[in-house]
Amino acid sequence: MAKYFAGSWAGTGEFANGKKVEADVSFYISTDSTSLINIYADKAPNRYKATSAWVTGRDGKTVSHIINNFTGLNDFTSDGWENGKIILANASAHQGRGTLYQQFVFEKIDNDHFRVTYYYGFDIAKLKEGDHVIFSRLKPE
Repeated sequence: MAKYFAGSWAGTGEFANGKKVEADVSFYISTDSTSLINIYADKAPNRYKATSAWVTGRDGKTVSHIINNFTGLNDFTSDGWENGKIILANASAHQGRGTLYQQFVFEKIDNDHFRVTYYYGFDIAKLKEGDHVIFSRLKPE
């Protein structure tokens, strides 16, 4: 999985309301090969930015420590990379509203493209799409 994502990518997509979004993301394998680091940034006028470290344990499960400019640090977990897809999931309590469920679904399209979709909601069986972006690998110069 790490070798697939390693490198720089540019993406275009849209929010659930149809508003367009563009973003850049770069993935780096840590120097000790224990983590996949990624740095994500929406292009203006959107403002979301995040840095994360994906760590896969011996059991094949992945934990993603995501630090972003909207909510700070959040941990997402996954059963790992299966059939060209990884689903990073988080559940957090929101006082008076219940549990907020969030998922980032990364899906390989081909060797040079992947799709990431963000889902959220207070009912795990009825998550809503927040946005999706299709990324294309940037060729080294």
